[in-house]
Amino acid sequence: MELSEGAVLLVEADLWRPALASLLGAPPGPGLADAILDPTISLEQVIHSTCMPSLNLVPAGRPVRGTVRKTLAASFGQHFRRLCVRFSSVIVTLPSAADPECSLFPFSLPEAVLLVVQPQCTSVKEVQWASRRLRDAGAELIGAMVDETNGVLVEA
Repeated sequence: MELSEGAVLLVEADLWRPALASLLGAPPGPGLADAILDPTISLEQVIHSTCMPSLNLVPAGRPVRGTVRKTLAASFGQHFRRLCVRFSSVIVTLPSAADPECSLFPFSLPEAVLLVVQPQCTSVKEVQWASRRLRDAGAELIGAMVDETNGVLVEA
């Protein structure tokens, strides 16, 4: 895959609830979990184009269950570093901060912004709790955004 100037890579690291490939018009096929679990699939093979010209996607791949989640989460850092070499902008979607495996991700690698995608179901207290949890896990949390709510939470 030839990369254009200013290309952005979106990495779906919520390996147990994959959903981005179909939303972004990426072809069905292997993803991050497949590349980590199957040595015959390279990380480069799971980078897909999307319906947006400058956006590429590494989908989560097959849903993962059980103890394999911990192995995948623990090995995410080495794959993240490889992708950052190829793309100047890498955005990672992680599992919910309320998910127990969330703490296994190496949050100290990227700068982080906490984005609430279901604001109608999420309280400001929950966002504050998730922010503390991410910071405790080593994330350099640079912001929190809540959209479409009566109250606004801005944290930096």
